[in-house]
Amino acid sequence: MIISSALSLHRFFVRTGLMVGVFAWIFIFQYFYVRTGSLRFALAGTALTYALMHDVTLLLTPLSARSLRNGSRRPLMIGILLASIAFAALALAFSGSAGAQIGLGVLAFALCMGSYRACYWVPYEVDASRVAHPKHRHLVQELFFAFVPACVGLVLMLGYPAPVWVLFLAALCVLSSIIPLLRVPNVHEGFSWGYLTTFRELFAARHQKMVVAAIMDGVSGAALLLFWPIAIFLIVGWSYALVGIILSATFLIVLFSRRYIRRLIQSSSLHDSVVVQAALAASSWIFRLTVASPLGAVMVDSYFYTGTPIRGTGIDPFGYDQAADRGSYVDEYTALKEIGLSIGKILVCLVAAYLALRISLPLTLMSIFALAALASSISVFLTWKKDALPY
Repeated sequence: MIISSALSLHRFFVRTGLMVGVFAWIFIFQYFYVRTGSLRFALAGTALTYALMHDVTLLLTPLSARSLRNGSRRPLMIGILLASIAFAALALAFSGSAGAQIGLGVLAFALCMGSYRACYWVPYEVDASRVAHPKHRHLVQELFFAFVPACVGLVLMLGYPAPVWVLFLAALCVLSSIIPLLRVPNVHEGFSWGYLTTFRELFAARHQKMVVAAIMDGVSGAALLLFWPIAIFLIVGWSYALVGIILSATFLIVLFSRRYIRRLIQSSSLHDSVVVQAALAASSWIFRLTVASPLGAVMVDSYFYTGTPIRGTGIDPFGYDQAADRGSYVDEYTALKEIGLSIGKILVCLVAAYLALRISLPLTLMSIFALAALASSISVFLTWKKDALPY
C-alpha cells in the first residue's frame, strides 16, 4: 500500500507539472515570432528546437537504459531534476532576472527536457495491481487534471509576468515528485547492450518492423504535442484562455465518453479489420485539416482520444512522449522503441522547418497533419495483431 501510494503521488506531481507547463512550447513559438517577426520563421525555429530536444533524448537513451542495471531510482531522480531545471530556466529567461538571455533559456529548456525524457523511464515495473486506485479516486484525479489547462490559460490572460509564474509553478510541481520516489522500489533492469551495440541493433533487419512503427508513432506524437497546439493557438486568435478551455473540454468529454464509445466499437465488427483501424487512426488527422473554430478543435480532439486505436497513452497526451514500453517493462527493445520515437519526432520537425521556409504557414501545418495521418495508418498496419483488441 505504501509503494502504491508513493508511486501514485509521484505520478500525480509529475503529471500536474507537465499540465501546468503545457504552454511552454507556445511561449517558445511566441519568442521566435518576436525575434523574427515572421510566423513561418517562428514555426521553423520552434520545430528545430523541438528536434534538438529529441536529438538529446536519442543520444542519451542507450546510456540511461544501461544505467538501470544499477537501479531505476537514480535515473528517475536525475530526470525529475532536469525537468524542473528546464521549466525554471525558461521561467528565469522570460523574467529577465540577472540579465538572463531568453535564447539561452530556450536552449537550456530543450537540452534539459531532452535529457529528462532519456532518463525518466515511467516506473511501470511496479505491478499494475499494486498501484490500482479505487474508481472514485481515479475519477477525482482525472477531473483535477482536466481542469488544469483551463485554469492555467485563465491565469495567463492576466498578462506578464503570469507566464513566469506558471513556469516556476510547473518546475515546483515536478520537483515535488522526487519526495515520493524515495519510497518507490529501486528496481534493477538487465539491460545488456552497450552504447554502440544499441545503435547497431536499431538498424538490424530483425528489428525493422518494430523500429519503423516507433518512428511512425514519433511522427504523429510530435504532430499532436507540438504542431497541433500551435495550430489551435493561431485558430483562436492567440488566446491562452481559449486554448486551455479547449484542452479541458476535450479531457472532460473523453473522460466520460471514452469507455462507452470503445465498448460500442468493440461490440461491433469494426475492431476486427486492420483497414478500418488504420482508417480510424488517419481520420482524426484528416479532420484536423478542416478545423477553423474552437468547437471544431474540441470535436476533433474528442474523436481522436475516443475513437482511434489505443496507443498505450490513455487520455494523457504526454503519454506520447514516453509510450514505447506500452506500460509494461523496460528492456533492450523498449530502448529501441524510445529511440525510434525520437527519430520520428526529429524527422517530422525537420520536414516542418523546411516547409515553413518554403511555403505558407497554413500549408505547412496541413502538410504535417497529412503526414501524421499517413504515419498513424502505417503504424497500425505494422503493429496489428489479429487476436489483440485495439480498444
